[in-house]
Amino acid sequence: MPRTPKWGAGLSIVLRSLPVLLLPPMVSILAPILLAKVIYPNSAPKLLETFLGLPKVVQIAACWVTFIVSRNVIREYQRRADRKRLGPDVVEVPRVKLSWPWNLDFIPLVIRSRESGPVFKEKMDSVLGKGVFNADGDMWKFHRGISRPYFSRDRISHFDNFARHSDLAISKILSRLSEPALPGLPVAVDFQDVVARFTLDSGTEFLFGRDVCSLAAPLPYPQEKPKDDSASFAAAFGRAQDLLSDRFSLGHLWPWMELFWNRTEEEMKVIHAYVTPILKRKLDEKRVLRFDNKTKAAAEDSDVKGLEEAEDTLLDHLVQLTDDISVIKDELVNILVAARDTTASTLTFAVYLLAENPKIMAKLREEILSRLGTSNYPTPEDFKEMKYLRAVLNETLRLFPAVPMNERTAVRSTVLHSGGKKYYVPAGANMPYSVLHMHRRKDLWGPDAEDFDPERWLDERLKKYVTPNPFIFLPFNAGPRICLGQQFAYNEASYFLARLLQRVESVELAPEAHPDGTLPPAEWKNGEGRKVYEKVWPKSHLTIYCNGGLWVRMKEASSNKEEVLG
Repeated sequence: MPRTPKWGAGLSIVLRSLPVLLLPPMVSILAPILLAKVIYPNSAPKLLETFLGLPKVVQIAACWVTFIVSRNVIREYQRRADRKRLGPDVVEVPRVKLSWPWNLDFIPLVIRSRESGPVFKEKMDSVLGKGVFNADGDMWKFHRGISRPYFSRDRISHFDNFARHSDLAISKILSRLSEPALPGLPVAVDFQDVVARFTLDSGTEFLFGRDVCSLAAPLPYPQEKPKDDSASFAAAFGRAQDLLSDRFSLGHLWPWMELFWNRTEEEMKVIHAYVTPILKRKLDEKRVLRFDNKTKAAAEDSDVKGLEEAEDTLLDHLVQLTDDISVIKDELVNILVAARDTTASTLTFAVYLLAENPKIMAKLREEILSRLGTSNYPTPEDFKEMKYLRAVLNETLRLFPAVPMNERTAVRSTVLHSGGKKYYVPAGANMPYSVLHMHRRKDLWGPDAEDFDPERWLDERLKKYVTPNPFIFLPFNAGPRICLGQQFAYNEASYFLARLLQRVESVELAPEAHPDGTLPPAEWKNGEGRKVYEKVWPKSHLTIYCNGGLWVRMKEASSNKEEVLG
């Protein structure tokens, strides 16, 4: 079906850039012509006549080259002035490259910055809109302020939500694995798909007061595409994030690739169709509640308010603050990213690493069973005592941080001292940083940095590497933009893993169930680092994920089978 030309995501950006792009060459062309007419009213210099006789394209190209050269000369003059003012040993850093070996001196500057910058926001706008992850300045403070109360210790310590959804998710896994194999297909389950549904359902219930029942849909079989609405939402969100990743790859060229269409439009239609009914139901409920409250007697008023406060959610609060549906939608989508994708990513790679390291899984399961038995539900007090569980999650987040890449923009100019030199970072300098790369550096974590070893969080290596340099571990960011849901994510991931290992005694990968072309390329075997022994193909958009899913088989614990039979 041919694409209908219309306003695209990149057109407004290109139009805003046109004055900057066209003004210099236009001035370069018109200024000498006007000057020549003033100086030589009846004739023009031969050189000018020759130039004006050239094709317009050549004239513009020549003027553009002249402009670029002139601009670089002016910038070099400015640099020399800065060096003279700051000292001869100061190096300008227009783009902070945090892959430099001594980059830890730059990390505090990066994480102190609240600004994502206009380049980042423009690329993300069609998906994240003006939500908390894509806002700067006062708008960011507003979104941050309204979200903070919903991640208080009391709220994130209520595990009934996790209990319901984790039990359902694990039961679906075991039920699928107990089915007979389909002709020509292995018995396996896509664990990544299951935990994405689990975090979506538990997250929407926590934030919006009701879950979206994505776990009620059938699980896909190997080589089968998801068909239900919730899976379509998940797939659409994944595709939208892939398209955002493409924009970052294209750099400043991406607006020109989307002049007359928005590549994320179809995906966002699916997402909005999914979110809008939740929002409308809550708006209707709020209107009914307001009407009912007007009829309540003063004697009953305190009880009604207490009930409202107990049932209040982030969505309730947003509806009270604004009737602007687009503002609420943006915030919902932003929170869904945090509530669904990040924890799902952590659980996916935790199970992958445990499957590849059965001794570590056995030790973790021993801790869980010794503390909880085979059927007790965990509590916040239990998690405080389960040190190895926390170490496993930290080690997973070290090797596979949920958000592997990030960036900030310098709000003001500054001079940093690092590696025996001074570095001038001008205001507006782009500061991208790879958390994944930092987490695997041997100069920061030791010679075994690429190994999965939870013991590093419990032995002398913690004091040797992490304690003196806390910025080497940034799975939840740091500074003003540190993740508000950090403890919520730890609780959710810990809860699911504990319940899973109470009911499952072993996990193995099922590479034969993966879709074609989704396993690591053969040349990785001759590569470096973890590529040599990686069994899945990690990819990332906003968050990291397993290409093609994480297809596994699990062995149900014998004690669990006996309880079911009994």
